[in-house]
Amino acid sequence: MSEAERPAKRLKEATPAAFIDDAAEVIQFHMLESTTKEQLEQEIERGGIEFNGEFFHQHFGEEEKIKGYLDLQIDVWFSGHTYHTWIDMKWAKKKPGADKLAAIFKEHFPAACKSKEEMIESIVSTLNTKVDISKSEVVASVPTTSSGSVLITRQRIAVCQENALDKEMAEYIRAVHDRLEPLLLFFVDGVSRIDNDDPKWELLLAVRQKDNLVMGMQTCYNFWAFPDRKLCKRPASSTPGAAVARAEGAPGQERDEAAAVGPRDELEALQLYDVEDVQSFKRLRLSQVLVMPPFQGLGLGKKMLQIAYQMAVDRGCIDLTVEDPSPNMQRMREKTEVEMMASTSWVQQQADRCVQAALQGQTSWPAASPVQVEASGEAAAPSAAAGPLVAGAEAALTPPASFWTRLTAGLKIHKREARMVWEALLYAQPGLLEDAHGKAAVTKLVELRLEASNFAYDGSNAETKKVVDLNKSGSNFIMMRAKVTPEEASASSSAGPAAATGRINVVTYTAEQKAERMQELMDERLGQLDTMRSLLARSHSSFSTTSKQKVDVGAGGKAASGPATAHVLVEAV
Repeated sequence: MSEAERPAKRLKEATPAAFIDDAAEVIQFHMLESTTKEQLEQEIERGGIEFNGEFFHQHFGEEEKIKGYLDLQIDVWFSGHTYHTWIDMKWAKKKPGADKLAAIFKEHFPAACKSKEEMIESIVSTLNTKVDISKSEVVASVPTTSSGSVLITRQRIAVCQENALDKEMAEYIRAVHDRLEPLLLFFVDGVSRIDNDDPKWELLLAVRQKDNLVMGMQTCYNFWAFPDRKLCKRPASSTPGAAVARAEGAPGQERDEAAAVGPRDELEALQLYDVEDVQSFKRLRLSQVLVMPPFQGLGLGKKMLQIAYQMAVDRGCIDLTVEDPSPNMQRMREKTEVEMMASTSWVQQQADRCVQAALQGQTSWPAASPVQVEASGEAAAPSAAAGPLVAGAEAALTPPASFWTRLTAGLKIHKREARMVWEALLYAQPGLLEDAHGKAAVTKLVELRLEASNFAYDGSNAETKKVVDLNKSGSNFIMMRAKVTPEEASASSSAGPAAATGRINVVTYTAEQKAERMQELMDERLGQLDTMRSLLARSHSSFSTTSKQKVDVGAGGKAASGPATAHVLVEAV
């Protein structure tokens, strides 16, 4: 890290405003690809690969302003191979009381080099150790047109002491992650550091095969999770495995898809989580996910997400969650999950049945009723098309508990997330939005989910609950039921929209406020679904089939459908 006063590039009127800069305008990032001293010096002269950051509030406050400097320029240089960093700060004039930039960057970049020469020497000496990062566990390879083959590697971050070769590799990768981690704050909103000594942390790296340049990363944590449903004994009248046999089919027979998504008691009798299987009580969580800006749009983020889901499946985890996903991350995640559902035959078959039921104005979940689906891109004409809209038609699109149980167990999509993905899958089906019954049904499905997630807790029971802080810091607490006197209830109800009586704060809304907020939520979500539908239509053809083949879904749920949906995603949608 270096700082210096320099002649101003241009004369700037020394008003108070001239000493206040937007951090985003004065901070520039430079990635270096070279590996030798001479090449690095030449690349620095050229400026390296330049790009800007997105978030600066963790360094400079909510306003993201830097105060006290005239004609300030901050250049963050780093190696794409080792992530050694040098921060070069220059200005024309510094006022007394100016922000302490050196201290701010020292806090967030504790291992930053003090000079250009130190950074170059550190890069070269580290690369001379000849540790080949591509020789760690390779879990996938992603071909790209601009960067050649990219390897996705997996490694536990905590250093293993058992094997000398594993220890050397782990130490190298951990050091790279330690130096890369401070950059996350500029590109991922709300990200935090992780404990690299915890053996439950795993690291996925996207590594350019030809030169081991690190293009992206993803950290995963293996949580122990309390089972999300009770482990109950099988009914006495039920033969162990009978329900499984009905769903899976006897040897040599086709799978009975309808049985698996039929009546609620079919799957609720199954013990999907074995009490002796410790992995069944684990939840995989993604924490830090970043593809460096120069390499975004190559599908690397999606590939790492798919690998994480496969890890959850292979380990028998309850599900996979993402810690505080950014809007871009959430869009990529939801699109990937829609494609996962669409490429799972029994889910797509059920979506076909639901669409036809909604078009016909049905008001119940279509578990196994035969339907005909036109595969020409236009839905079959609904029998109730000329009739009035049917109240409760969204029930034909609303899955029972058994559906969510099987979906989560198979695809590892968290149930709360799965409800959003299911509505996106339905919204993308051809012919649904073009029909008044279908559009009304799916819109109502979205509305009910948003209302349940934002307004279901109306405060009617909050006054009977009390939070007790155990250590006065809020980090440890218990919640208990408490008796409320009529005087307390009256004081709570008269305190206004947000009432605090020593118990849980209860936020109440008038009917007008609720209607206004619901309209905002609906407009936002329907806009997201319209965008998702367009992206899905462009990226694969499962939602715009060109053949004229009819798909017959009979009582057994079998369908002669086209090829499964391809997992194709344009990143940063």
